[in-house]
Amino acid sequence: MKSLGKEAGTYIRVSGTSRPADEAVLKDLELQGMHRSFDEMVCVEHKYDAGKAEQLCAAIKRYMVEAATTKSEKEKVRDITVQNLINWGVVKNMDGALLPTNAFVLLTDHVFPFAKIQCALFKGTERVVFIDKRDFEGPLYEQIEEAYEFVLKHINLGAEIKGLVRNEAFELPTEAIREAIVNATTHRNFLDRACVQVVVYDDRVEVTSPGMLYGGLTIEQIKEGGSKIRNRCIAEVFSRMRIIESWGTGIKRMFSSCREYGIREPELLEIGDSFRVNLYRPSYNNSEAQSSPKVRQKVRQTVRQMI
Repeated sequence: MKSLGKEAGTYIRVSGTSRPADEAVLKDLELQGMHRSFDEMVCVEHKYDAGKAEQLCAAIKRYMVEAATTKSEKEKVRDITVQNLINWGVVKNMDGALLPTNAFVLLTDHVFPFAKIQCALFKGTERVVFIDKRDFEGPLYEQIEEAYEFVLKHINLGAEIKGLVRNEAFELPTEAIREAIVNATTHRNFLDRACVQVVVYDDRVEVTSPGMLYGGLTIEQIKEGGSKIRNRCIAEVFSRMRIIESWGTGIKRMFSSCREYGIREPELLEIGDSFRVNLYRPSYNNSEAQSSPKVRQKVRQTVRQMI
């Protein structure tokens, strides 16, 4: 509605209804219209830090070496330099002066208060009783690793004996867990004053990312491999680090890993201005939910004895 002005006259579709866009959505839409991303913009409040740049270069190389599958591939990994960061848009060279972008700050420090991952373990299937909770800050790639380890700590690990071989596996495919956290962090809207949230319940692992699906993508399109990048510089670095694939295969691999596990497929939801992935834990079922506390405790003890 042009007569109302940009702030009051811009509406978005959410769950089949139209509502006014808030400030974060408006700014995100403006950047989309200019074909720019928040993370590639110069962070004017901060100065370039050569020491942090060196640490980031070393971290990128370390991830690349760890991702290489053979000794020869590992030996071929070259040093990452500040020029690489410039080429990837993480650092800007303005007339010989190096300036940090928002991506540089997000990958090296904790400055933006909402650029963190909140993790929690709740009793039952609702957000009522906390059992454990942690906030992970710092470089985004470190947040991802810490959130991933938090989930593994709080889901079941089982074992199956085949002949003389003991095979251990978590109740959920680790690839699906990691992809959900990586996608939530990489594609979130950093203009939204909310955090990525990773929550473990008795029946599911829930990963929520601030920001609606980017560029008009639908859930059905991303299930088929559709992908549009909100944070281009972060995605470029994560691609080099092999944290993400550049072909938009993350969601499809998440579904595929759950099928291979023989468990319920992930649930993808748009909730208000956020996007959520639910991974359902096979150790929980409706009959357990309806049983007595003593029976539920016995089931959990049986699962733990498999470790």
